[in-house]
Amino acid sequence: YQPHEYVWPIPQSEIDLNPNAVQNPGY
Repeated sequence: YQPHEYVWPIPQSEIDLNPNAVQNPGY
């Protein structure tokens, strides 16, 4: 359970594939 997942528009799988696609700095 990670609260930041609810305010992160980009799916974690997308972030794993493209580390540069970061949303909401600070999380």
